[in-house]
Amino acid sequence: MNLKFSFFLIVFTIVPIFCQTFFPKGFRNTENSITFDWDLNDPNYYTKWEITKADGNITEMSFQCTNNATIKSCTYTNNGTPPMNELYGISGMPCYMDGSSTEKCQGILQPSHYPTPIINSTIPSIPVDGTSITLVGSFIIFIVGNDSNYFQLSSGGIANFNSPIHLDPTQMIINIPSGCGQDSIKWPSGSKPLSFNYIAPTVTPSTLSFDGYNIIINGSNFCNKTNSILSVYLGGVLQTDKVKIKSTSIELDVSQVLYCEILYFSVTFGSNVQTLVNQAIIFSPILYNVNSVPGAIGGKITIKGIRLTTPPGIQHNTILSFESSWNVTASTPSYILCDLQPGYEKPIQLSVVVGNIMSSNNITFNYNEISIIKSTQNTNIITLYGDCFGSDNKTEIVIGGTSSVTSYQVNTYETSIIFVIPGNYAGETLVQVKAYGYTAGYYIPLQLYVTPSDAILNSPHATHFKYYFQSLDSINPKITINGETFVGDDNSKELKDDGSSTYIFNNFPGVCGVQSLQYEIGNQTYNGTVTSLQPSYANCTYSPETNITLCTGTNFGGSYFDKQVIIQFSNSTITPINITDTEFTFYTYDNYVSGHLTINSCGDSADTFYIINAVYFSNVAEGFHNNSPNDAVIVNGKFFASSGVVSIECGNKTFPKCNLIDYKTISCPVQLDGPYDQFCTLTFENKTNIPVYVSFQQPIALASNSLYLDGGELVIFGDCFYDIIDNIHIGPVQCIDSKFISSNAIACTLPPTADKHLLNQIMFINITIAGKSGGGYAFSYLTPWIQFDSTSPTADSMIIITTIIIAFAIGSIYIHFAILFHKKKNIKRVLPSGAPKQVDQRRQLTRQLTQPQFIIPQQTSSSRSNSISRY
Repeated sequence: MNLKFSFFLIVFTIVPIFCQTFFPKGFRNTENSITFDWDLNDPNYYTKWEITKADGNITEMSFQCTNNATIKSCTYTNNGTPPMNELYGISGMPCYMDGSSTEKCQGILQPSHYPTPIINSTIPSIPVDGTSITLVGSFIIFIVGNDSNYFQLSSGGIANFNSPIHLDPTQMIINIPSGCGQDSIKWPSGSKPLSFNYIAPTVTPSTLSFDGYNIIINGSNFCNKTNSILSVYLGGVLQTDKVKIKSTSIELDVSQVLYCEILYFSVTFGSNVQTLVNQAIIFSPILYNVNSVPGAIGGKITIKGIRLTTPPGIQHNTILSFESSWNVTASTPSYILCDLQPGYEKPIQLSVVVGNIMSSNNITFNYNEISIIKSTQNTNIITLYGDCFGSDNKTEIVIGGTSSVTSYQVNTYETSIIFVIPGNYAGETLVQVKAYGYTAGYYIPLQLYVTPSDAILNSPHATHFKYYFQSLDSINPKITINGETFVGDDNSKELKDDGSSTYIFNNFPGVCGVQSLQYEIGNQTYNGTVTSLQPSYANCTYSPETNITLCTGTNFGGSYFDKQVIIQFSNSTITPINITDTEFTFYTYDNYVSGHLTINSCGDSADTFYIINAVYFSNVAEGFHNNSPNDAVIVNGKFFASSGVVSIECGNKTFPKCNLIDYKTISCPVQLDGPYDQFCTLTFENKTNIPVYVSFQQPIALASNSLYLDGGELVIFGDCFYDIIDNIHIGPVQCIDSKFISSNAIACTLPPTADKHLLNQIMFINITIAGKSGGGYAFSYLTPWIQFDSTSPTADSMIIITTIIIAFAIGSIYIHFAILFHKKKNIKRVLPSGAPKQVDQRRQLTRQLTQPQFIIPQQTSSSRSNSISRY
């Protein structure tokens, strides 16, 4: 609370002191007096001013007040003490009467109450470069700070004067800065500014000059200020960027004028656009140079210059002026292309006319004049570009003034020459080429070049490096690779015939692919690259015992660069078990097939065609049906190629449509006649023949009619029946007189039996066809319960007919579904070595499937018909 009170106390105490304002009804001054008019009721009015000098002395300016009916007039009159030329200071403080009729002296004199400067002298026109003027009058300056010894100009400039210590406010020397047009001095009191004018520019037209690149005109009072009303035009376009304006000259850079044409150069001044100069300038072609060509073969000539064409859209003829006729093929603002035929030998003075405007200069064309334009360095091979390099047997190359190069190559048009420069030179080296009696010299900046002289391997090893163009005093060779620096052996330095020096770097690191490195020797450096050797194969072998493939070779990369080694085979990316620089191994999966084995090591690749011989398992196919279109030989193995198998041959039948199910399975649809098993042969593209043993399905008994113990005609329903029936047994009883009905039905005669133990049993029907046995539990004897007259032929016939009809009806339905089910379960395939055991398992499954499901009730004993049991 005390802090808040103190804050407000300070504010309300200090603010009135510095913010005291006065409101006179008017004020005015003469050359030696200042008068303020106050309202009679205004308690606050000036009584005096205290003006503080720079030296600390105070001058008092007292006001004498008089009252009339409405106002109070208070006037200060200078009576000579102090004199008017000392009536100024660095600060002013007002003294005034407050409402209690007490005089107070405090605060700062308001600048708006400073006396208005009175100027009695005339200001002359100011040169644009500025000048000093003397102002004569009263109160020219009144209050001026220690660091405010200047007047602001309306244009933003500064007009300074002497320091506040040495001022004369009645006669002041003011420095007017450079400027243009009209400007004015702004007074600190806010009084009306004092205007003055700069001298208007004048030109001297006779001084206008044009050298093809610059237009220069002289004169006086040219102004280059941003607010200048002096304007420069070329071709009616205002020029801003390329103009240099001095007070006595105007210079316009016209090198940007590309075309041959006539443009007007104009200079205007003032808001009323006074034209100081307006003169036509002829921009004629300027020729720079022309290349030379061999006189014996001619060639393409390029004339370089500027303004070699007229502006776009303006038709013109380009005429080359010389004795011979050249064929102009192209013309641009900067060059003209010509074809020069061979046969001309003497020099030609060359000029050009474009749009009826003659070039401002001539140039001389000489045949066979050798010139060098530029050079390039690629390793230790130098290529010079230019003209007239002669021929392979007539040109001399001199290096460093002494050595000569005898092996070089000049292109057809003699515009380039290539040669190997010895490695014992360094830095700026003078190369001179002599041909056709001319000599051209060119300084080639030879840069350090380093290259390995040994093969770069994937593993650390000692390596030699050759240094070309090293300074004679350079020592301590270093190579930085992957942030690691290796130092060469200075003692291993060996000079070579090509001028290079060889150093050995022991334990140089292995490199994978292209590797950037920095060479350093002395104060020379060279950034280069090294490349590891490309991988190569020697051999790849497959081991059936381990199921592993081993590949040998060189530069495989090894585990040191395993992340940059990619192996691909059989449409797969291989993960090696182990890899070194000279070998790698990988697991050989069953679905792999022969094909390209590619290794990409560190960006380089090697490829070999790796052949994996197909492996086939035991070849037994069983469960075939007679002439069935749904049977197929299935061969299992591994490494089956996609287009390997061609056909399968069984007896005198060939089936060409074998299918590769996957790389481990082959399916060959066949349709064979039973019942005898047979051998088939699979033939492959590589002429390999694989034997396959085809086994037909054994007979199956699924249903039969039922008989009494006195026997009778028995019809058996099932599958895989053929017209080659060896024997049929019903339990312990052999059925005789076998008959083939169809592949699904056979019949035989069951002899009578007195063994009543056979009643109420489901008996196994054992059928042997073509030496192959099979069957099923599909028969039971009937127990008599209705007595028939066995002597009645009619009864016997009815029983037999009824039995056959019922048996066929029920048996056909059952057999249909049973066979479908059986065939779906019966898949033919090439079996492995345990095939017999699988056959027994299938037979056991057949027995389970052929167990009786229901039995039709027995007929009465009076009926001799044989009923059918269905299972």
